[in-house]
Parts: sequence; structure tokens; C-alpha cells
Amino acid sequence: MARIVPAYEQSSGNKVTLGMGTTGELQASIAGGAPVDVAILTRQALDDLASKGMAPEAVVRGEAELALMQIREILMEPAAQLVGPVPEGMQVPIVFAAGVASHGKAHDATRAFVEALTSPSAKAILKSAGLEPE
Repeated sequence: MARIVPAYEQSSGNKVTLGMGTTGELQASIAGGAPVDVAILTRQALDDLASKGMAPEAVVRGEAELALMQIREILMEPAAQLVGPVPEGMQVPIVFAAGVASHGKAHDATRAFVEALTSPSAKAILKSAGLEPE
């Protein structure tokens, strides 16, 4: 997002304010009434919100020798080393989706931002961050 948002802002003239956190933190914040126009969460979290109207640091601190987690989260920890993905048959894909809030204030800009997230340049950035955009 740190590379996608500035490019989007420059090309669209729209301003994006990001709220970052884990899916659980963001889900709780939104459920608690935090203002939101777009939420990028797991499909399950979005479904849970709609139905209601471990991190690599442990390895770095020496508290664990191995962590099985999203490649993206490992790449975000500078002191962690990515050994590689688990074998294909053992992987459990986590699908993220963007949901446009019905009570948001800037629907046109919001929809344009979601469309920008699916552009070829955004997909390349996401892929370099360890994600597999479709």
C-alpha cells in the first residue's frame, strides 16, 4: 500500500488515509464504529462485518524457531528470514477482498481506489510483497 497509494493519489487527485493493522484489529475497529470507506480484509472478516449491518517477531526474539504464516508478514519483518512456502498441498490460501462501505462519504473516489488496486502496476507491487493477486 505504501507504494500503491501515492501513485493512485497522484493519478486521481484523491487523498487516501490508511488505517493499518491485523485483520482482527481492523475488524474490531470497524465493528466499533471507526469511519471507513474501504476495508481490505480477509473474505471471512468482510462477511462477518457484513452479517452484523502469530507474527514472525516471536522467531526474531528467539521465542520460537519456526513460524508458519503468510509470506507477506515474514517479508515485513526485516530480521526474519523466509525459508520458503509450505508445499502446495499444505497451503491454505487466504483471500483478501476490498469492501466498499455503504455509509462511506466518497463513493466515486472509493470505487476508483478499489479499481486502482487491481491495476497491473498494483498487482506487480502486491506480488513483490509476497501476495498472489488474481
